[in-house]
This record gives sequence, structure tokens and C-alpha cells, in this order.
Amino acid sequence: MQIFEFHFNPKNKEDATFDSFCYEPENVYEKRMGSLYMLGILKNVLPQNVRFLDKLAKHIKEKYYKTVSITSEKSLKDTLKKSNEYLEKIAKSGDVSWLGNLSFSVITIKNFELNFTKTGELKIYLIRKGQVMDTDQKLNLEDFEPYPLKVFGNIVSGKLAENDIILVLTKSVSDIFFQEKFLSDIARVSLSENLKEETKKIKEIFNAKKEKLTKATGAALLVVLSKEEMPKERETLALKRSLKVFSIKESFAPILRKIRIPKILLISIKKPVIKLPSFNIKNKKLKITTPKIKIPQISTPKIPKLELKIPKIPKLELKIPKIKLHKKIILIPFLIIFLLVGYYIFQLQTEKKIGDYQLILETAKDNVEKAETYFILSDSTPGAKDRANDILMESLQLLSPILKDISSLPTDLKEEVISVKKDISDYLYEMNKFTELADPELFFEFKSNNYIPFKINILNNNLYFINPYSKNAFELTQSKEERIIYINKEIDFLKPSESSLLFLSKPNHLLSLENGEINERQLLSAPYPDYNFDEFTTYGNNIYLLDKDKSRIVKYPFSDNTWGNPKLWLEESRTNEFKSMAIDGSIWLLAEDNEIKRYHGGRLQQTISLDIFPEVKNISHIFTTPNIPYLYLIEPTEKRIIIINKSGEIIHQYQSQSFDNILDIVTSDNGRTIYLLSGSKVYKINF
Repeated sequence: MQIFEFHFNPKNKEDATFDSFCYEPENVYEKRMGSLYMLGILKNVLPQNVRFLDKLAKHIKEKYYKTVSITSEKSLKDTLKKSNEYLEKIAKSGDVSWLGNLSFSVITIKNFELNFTKTGELKIYLIRKGQVMDTDQKLNLEDFEPYPLKVFGNIVSGKLAENDIILVLTKSVSDIFFQEKFLSDIARVSLSENLKEETKKIKEIFNAKKEKLTKATGAALLVVLSKEEMPKERETLALKRSLKVFSIKESFAPILRKIRIPKILLISIKKPVIKLPSFNIKNKKLKITTPKIKIPQISTPKIPKLELKIPKIPKLELKIPKIKLHKKIILIPFLIIFLLVGYYIFQLQTEKKIGDYQLILETAKDNVEKAETYFILSDSTPGAKDRANDILMESLQLLSPILKDISSLPTDLKEEVISVKKDISDYLYEMNKFTELADPELFFEFKSNNYIPFKINILNNNLYFINPYSKNAFELTQSKEERIIYINKEIDFLKPSESSLLFLSKPNHLLSLENGEINERQLLSAPYPDYNFDEFTTYGNNIYLLDKDKSRIVKYPFSDNTWGNPKLWLEESRTNEFKSMAIDGSIWLLAEDNEIKRYHGGRLQQTISLDIFPEVKNISHIFTTPNIPYLYLIEPTEKRIIIINKSGEIIHQYQSQSFDNILDIVTSDNGRTIYLLSGSKVYKINF
């Protein structure tokens, strides 16, 4: 066959997209279905549907060559049914802009057998020996029905002949062809019996009328039928592989061929046959007389008797040892049989597993396309982005058993799985605002002989660091000026209040930094026996301390320039243990299961579950302040910072291999600049 694809002035009409798709069989299985050709145009196209035709053609191709039927007609019917379902899903998802704007044709050719269908305003002509036949008279088209959606309807089938021409045109191109009598010119070409001459004349026709064709916007697909070589023998494809009948003879044949069996030569001894002469006597008497002969008597001497004594030959007894077959040798044939049967069972299980994996992969591909539609509509449709994220997360879960077993897969399937996983991951990274920082900004690095920081905080844009094993604090200005603050107590926590920077030395020593000087404020009263505080924060001038072991929050109210007696602000059962705490008027608690709980007035008001990608594993710390609309979460094991708003919506994620030992996090007053303490380094991130 000779194929011509013509695209006319594709840039003249920006609100339409069109293309043609030609697929020739690539293997023995696809050859059973023949060739597949498609042409389509989509008018009034929206930005999210620029690749609509490509996706539809890809879907039809995959389904057609995988839907193996007795005939290509049956396979095409099954494919169109699945394609209608595919388009219905797109419409139900909210994307209906293509309805009424899509024109598309599907043609299959195998051994001169033609099957085709179309939807929309396309024209399909069959040209044979100078005659032009309009196929619209054969194809009864139906209008779109919203649900159940039926875009592709009836199929036309027929038998082609050598040198037949199939011509598919979009409406604009068809109008030009009709006005300029292109069809009659091509019809005269079909009278030729020489394929080379025929294709040459077709090119000459299009070249001669280039100027006329500049008025058209669309595409044309022209297929010239040439003689095909018919298969000499029909093959039958079994949809299910049957288990091969086990034959001991066939199984042991390779072994027996290697064993030489001695041949026994049988010699047959025949008795000699003595032939006597025959006499033919005819009525004659034969008389035979024998003369008498006298033999003289001769006296013979007596010969002495000789006695020979033959010695007795001793009997030889040959003892042939009995050969005993070892029991293990007898078991070898059974072992071989067992291994062979096991091999066949393994093969069947492997084929079934690969078949199951292919079905999962197809589902994941469909989900990617569905999620892509939701993602495109996310700006205009509430909840569309969340739906896309959910679909892709489910698809990743579907692929997880295949990814665990990927080393055992065939190369082509392995590459396809990796490709689909990459597509899913790319979409999820984009939707979850994930950024990989290859070279984050290093704001400051401590020298080993200078100071070893463990915690960081900020006051008036100056950064402060403490080390619980040191009796000094460290001050760092924005201009990188350094100062050691001598405290003479080991400091466990630091937190800014409204007027100063507060330091807490366990168990209850409270100090403050005011005007650059350290002041010892007071001893905090013990709230209960055996208390052990793990986190320290402030709201206003009030102090809040978290006891993780007892799941308690203790409040020290501030009044008259001093902190009063402690109060149990919250008491939770041991099953609701908390890892970290932040306060902005409400108290945000990070639970052991990585959920975030907001309490106000001592009561639970909100719970945020972090359903994001990549999956959260172990968040260690939460940070916020009253004037910041975000919550900042650090996950040291994943070298990641997660920023969400206070409704739980993802704002940003940052990950870097440089964040190899995240210890603490603070932000500027507006929350748009992050200072991250990782080991001895301080990184600065602006977003």
C-alpha cells in the first residue's frame, strides 16, 4: 500500500487541531488485525485538549491490537465500544468541550478487506477505476447522546481491489476538493494499473494545485491499495495457552540418544539341501546288474589297545555379583518428572502474573489520563486537583506490587512500568508543590572550634543558638556579625516573648535576654512530681511547656511582671502522645501518627491528616507564630521541609541532600524566609 498524508495550513486556524495517524503491523500478532488508519479534527479546542486527538488515537490503537478476534471487523467493533466508554468517562469528568466539535474516522485494512467508521463532518470516498463512491450513503450516523455516550456508531465493511483508492478528508478540505474537481482528477489516476505511475500522478495533482489548497485548513489521508501477498497457511491463535501433555518418552529422549545400546548379531544357520538328479523314465525297463566281486581274506595283525587317560578338568564356578540399584538412583526419574511438571506450572504462573500486571498497568495508564483532565480543570473546578491527586496516589498503590517484582519482568514491560511510574510521579510532584534544591543557599556555617548549635530562634531579625551542653548562647546578625553570650547555666530551651528572649534551664530556671544582657528571672513552680518538659513555647508573655511522657501541657500565666502558678492546660491519655507543639492563639500539636491537632480553649477543634506526596514518614517538629498563616514541618529522615496553610492545603515542599541533619527551624516575621539549622550549617530559603 502507498500512504499519503496531507496537512493544509495548520497555523491558519488556531482554534482547531487536526492530525492523521497511520499504523502498520509490527509483529505477527498485529498482522492478524491488519493496518489501522485514523484522521481527525477538533474545532473550538481548549488549551487542555490540544493533545485530545493524539490520546484518542493512541487509545484506539492499543485497544485494537490487543483486542484479538477472529476477524478485524469484530476487533474494530470491540475497540469502538471501549473507545465510547473512554470518551464517556472524559465527558462525565466535566470535560464536554469536545462534544459536537469532534470529527474522527477509523479505517482498518487486512487482505483487501475494508472496515471503517466515522463521526462528525469528515468525508470518506472510495475511488475505483474512474468511479467515485461517497461512503456516507452506506454509513448511517447518529447524533451524540449525552449518556450513555455513543460517539462511534455503525461500521461499514467491504472488499477492496488492487489499485483502489481510499480518500479521507476534513470538511474544509473536502469543499476545496469538490470545487476544484480534485476528485475527478484522482479518479482518472485510478485507471492506471501501475502503482508507481499512479502514485507519481497523485503527487503531480497536489503540486499543480498548491495555490488552491492554501485556502483549506485541515487534513487529507489517501491510501492506494497494492497487491498483497496472501498467507499460504492459516494460523490459529489460542487465547489461552493449554498445558502441554506430559510425555515420558519425549522428556527422556535427549538422555536416551546419548546412551549407546549394543546391537546383538543374530546368525541363522540353514541346513544344506542336497539335490538328487532326476530321472525321466518313460515305459522302459531298466535293468541294473551288479557284478560279484570276491575280496581275498587278509589276516590283519592285532593292534594293541591304547588307553588314553584324559585328566579331569576342574569345574570353574563364576560368581557374577548381583547388582543392587541404590534407592536414590531409582528416585532420579521421579525427580526429573517432578522438576518438569514444576517448570510447566511455573511458566503458567509467570504468564498469568505478567497478564495480571499488564491489566494493572492499563488501569494505571487510564488513571493518568483521567487525572490529567482533573489537573487541567483544577483552576476552574473546586476539588478537581484533590481528585487528581487521589487518582494518582491510587495508581501508585496499584503499581507497588509490580515495582517490587520489577527485576523479574521482561524488558519491554519493565520499561513501560518505569515510564508510567515516572509520569505519575511527575504529576504528583507538581501537584504537591515539591521542589528539589540541588544547591540551597548557605547562610552561615559554624566552625568546630567556634560553637556547636542544637536549637535556633529569632528575635528582631537576629538569630540565636543554644547548646544544652554549653553554658553559652550564640548570637548572629543579618550582617553575619557573631557574639558569644555568657549565661553560666546549661540552657535547654529558648523562645522569644513580647519583650525579650527567654531561656529555660532545666528543671525550672528561667532567664531572659534584654538589651543584650542576661537576667535571671525566677524559678518556675513545679506543676506535679516527676515532671519532665520536652518543649517550651510562648504566646504573649505566657509560657507553655509540653511533657511528652505524660501527654500534658502546662501553662504559666504572666501577670505583674512574673509568672504565676502552673495550670494543666490539656491532659490527654497516653494513647494520644504528641511529638511537638506550636502556638498562635490555638495550640497545634503534632501527634505520633503525624496528624496535626488544633486545640482551642482546651478542646479539639481541627485535625489535619497529611495526605501528600511523597508520603510522610516521620515528622519531628512543627513551627508557627500568630502573625504567620502557615505551619512549618520538618522531616529529618527524608531531608524535607513541608509548608502547609492552617487549613491543611500544601503550599510548598523543599528537599535537599544538603539537609542531612535537620535540627530546628524558624522564619522571618512574615514567614516567607526560612532559616533551617542542619548540623553546623544554617540554610536560608525564600519562597
